[in-house]
Amino acid sequence: VNCTAHGLAGEPGLDGLPLAEAEVGQFGAVVDFAYGVGDTALIAAARRAGVPAVDGHELLLAQGALSFELFTGTPAPIEVMRAALAPA
Repeated sequence: VNCTAHGLAGEPGLDGLPLAEAEVGQFGAVVDFAYGVGDTALIAAARRAGVPAVDGHELLLAQGALSFELFTGTPAPIEVMRAALAPA
């Protein structure tokens, strides 16, 4: 789980994180809270290694959906929200 700002500014590679790309395949899953445009280096490395990965956009979407449901009492329009997060 990456909860740092590494990846928000599109930093290349994993140099700002305490692991090497070769180590990513050892994990059962990878979660990156950074939600910049496109995959972070960590998410890209996980996908190349065949490791299930959850990126910051999915986390942001889930948080927003839960908030929507708590405030409105109705199911969140997940696909509409996902489309709104997609790059233009």
